Amino acid sequence: MQGILGPHVETREEAQRLVDAYLLPPEGTRGWGLGRGTTFNDVVYLARAHASNLDYGRWANTQMLVTAQDEEGIR
Repeated sequence: MQGILGPHVETREEAQRLVDAYLLPPEGTRGWGLGRGTTFNDVVYLARAHASNLDYGRWANTQMLVTAQDEEGIR
């Protein structure tokens, strides 16, 4: 399990942007990158365990906990 805590999230829109930024497609907009983006770039593991990049993205998203630190109450 991995996670991220976004501090000073004050609106629903900011909370949604936080989630979108840290989840991979198809649920979010996080980029793949060229290096460690898919199980430390282990292509053999990726091909064996996941049918496609989107399949990997769906699995990876289940391993990501995104939380927001609400300082004053989300408006």
